[in-house]
Amino acid sequence: MFTQNEAFLAEFWDNMLSREPQKIIQSFKPLNQHDRQVVIDHLNRMLDEVGWHSEQRDSAQAALNALEEIFVEQERRKDHK
Repeated sequence: MFTQNEAFLAEFWDNMLSREPQKIIQSFKPLNQHDRQVVIDHLNRMLDEVGWHSEQRDSAQAALNALEEIFVEQERRKDHK
């Protein structure tokens, strides 16, 4: 049986690797800056490290692509202030 934290993490990573931009963004937005960086670093390691399956790499890339939209939008908002 999962603990509450394990269940949260399982659901979080299911969403992050779902290849569904809406799920990815909804899971990522509530994270603080430190946790966001941890997630991005992990996704990048999935792309770069040996041992990850091609499907996992594709899911990590899809997550990074979806997250890029968040950062682009945040930068646009900063520029218009």
